[in-house]
Amino acid sequence: MTLLKNKRTSVTKAHSQKLNNNEVLHFGIAFKIFVKYIKFYKIQFIASFLISLIATAFNIVVIIGMGDLQTLFSKIIANTNTITYVSLSSFLTFSGLLIIGYFLNSFFQWLMSMVVIRVSQGIGYKLRMDLFNHVQILSVQYFDTHESGNIMSVLTNDVSNLVIFISQNFTQTMYGLTTMIGMLILMFLISPYLSLIVIGTLIILLSFISIIIKKSGPAFIKQQKELGEMNGYIEETVSGQNIINLYNQQDNIQKDFEKTNKKLVSAGETSQGISGLLIPWLNFLASFVVAFLYGIGATFVAKNISFGGVGVSLTLVPSLTGSGNTENIILQISLLTSMILAARNFVQPINQIIVMVAQLQAAVAGCQRTDELLKQEDEYKSYENVNIDHQLKGAVEIKNLNFSYVKDKPILKNVNISAKPGETVAIVGPTGSGKTTIINLLTKFYDIEDGDIFIDEYNIKTVTKESIRKQVSIVLQDTYLFDTTIKENIRMANPLATDEQIKEAAIAADCDDFIMKLEKGYDTPLTENASELSSGQKQLIAIARAMISPSSILILDEATSNIDTRTEKIVQSAMLKLIKNKTAFVIAHRLSTIRNADKIVVLKDGSVLETGNHVELMKKKGFYYNLNMSKTDNLDLEKD
Repeated sequence: MTLLKNKRTSVTKAHSQKLNNNEVLHFGIAFKIFVKYIKFYKIQFIASFLISLIATAFNIVVIIGMGDLQTLFSKIIANTNTITYVSLSSFLTFSGLLIIGYFLNSFFQWLMSMVVIRVSQGIGYKLRMDLFNHVQILSVQYFDTHESGNIMSVLTNDVSNLVIFISQNFTQTMYGLTTMIGMLILMFLISPYLSLIVIGTLIILLSFISIIIKKSGPAFIKQQKELGEMNGYIEETVSGQNIINLYNQQDNIQKDFEKTNKKLVSAGETSQGISGLLIPWLNFLASFVVAFLYGIGATFVAKNISFGGVGVSLTLVPSLTGSGNTENIILQISLLTSMILAARNFVQPINQIIVMVAQLQAAVAGCQRTDELLKQEDEYKSYENVNIDHQLKGAVEIKNLNFSYVKDKPILKNVNISAKPGETVAIVGPTGSGKTTIINLLTKFYDIEDGDIFIDEYNIKTVTKESIRKQVSIVLQDTYLFDTTIKENIRMANPLATDEQIKEAAIAADCDDFIMKLEKGYDTPLTENASELSSGQKQLIAIARAMISPSSILILDEATSNIDTRTEKIVQSAMLKLIKNKTAFVIAHRLSTIRNADKIVVLKDGSVLETGNHVELMKKKGFYYNLNMSKTDNLDLEKD
């Protein structure tokens, strides 16, 4: 465990350093993920774009209509007695039509948001499924070297950030882009001169905003990293709460969590603080552009300078146009009104998109972590092309095996072990001697670096992992039972097993009695990690699960170390039935549990020190003999 923790820590630090040195956000990664999944919703995407165009068209019509409405109102105020075709009823009718235009604009925006929400939730569903399925085929080494809290954070927080961003902002973005294009066209139709002035002003003001965005990017990545770290710490703490309470470590844990929490708060304050500068600056930008346009536009009107656009032809009601100086001033003021409304509508999406960029950075940070997880190499290799579709006899030959988790720190050194079919081989040795590593290589949880392992003449390097694992069943020190019924937990080792076969396995494993005393028997649902069962009961169910497996090789990894002496006898009795007719590898700290093994392999510092049965090793009077003659039965207490 210490070694794995060190590996995980070193990898985590390297990962953190990588994130801290990443000063430029990978927007391309987010775009790549978006394009990858949006292709499943092409029709909805096109539909939302068309709806956005319709909404924008109604917005343009309303803005032109507002200019006409001002013209109409100005003429009523100027001389209501001579302009007979203008009446209050026509004014109210025109106002009502504009209200309908606003309503239709809002309706189509809502309709587009409904389409986008469905798309975003669909993308989230597919992305989570892809991530979860990919996690299922990652190597055990990946989980040993990465915090599970960080992995969970990618599957939950990071994907949620992307889904929320799409559902809340994609509608605004699409509508904002179509609106900007529509308003830009309208502005140039009204006045190319004023439009160029507005665009030039915006470019100058937006250059300041780009600095803010660039600074906030790395801050959001750090925030996501700290969130993942905190999730991992919380998960570890909750899982080990009983140990924390036992040793009264609540105060120390609280202090450590406070440090982790403060790091997250600091990262959040930095990222949110920098992005928080956007809102005040954008408010100033919008107000400045409108005020500036008012001033320039008023100067044009006062000096009788032409706007340079289509002029009076830009109207919904041609009958409102006329001639004369007063008429021209009224029409210019009306065009200026439309110009200001168009400019405001042009600036507003820019503001929304820039504010959205702050939220986008959280989504991009999540996309980067998501992409990193999806790029992790799965455990399957191209050279693993041999499929075994029959049950093997179980002959195992380990030849010249060398392995290290960390470069230049060997764990196994030229290990050679053989086991005949049906033979029980016990592997003993102090903690850190490499016992579990041999099992990790035999089950292909880790790939063999140097040396070979043969099962029935098959070199497992070329055999698919699925084929090998069908030949192996394991009972571990820490039994894990899933959140389902007892019956389904046992059936997991053999999905084709019938209820009768499950009961036979449970009887053989001496767990049928206590199962039948439960309210629902074999259909009793278990809570998380079966907290309602004792350690011995969970171990017996695990043995029943191994019994029902059609495997030829059995691994018992400290299967009795967590249970009391009385329960140990029951479990050992069940294990003897389990071992029958299988090649068994037994890892144990207690010497008393392995004295009847056909062969005992003594490991020390990653090398095979002695090999033989109990009688043979006792006659040698070597390391194994000294262990047996010592006062303790536990190898962990032996330092020599």
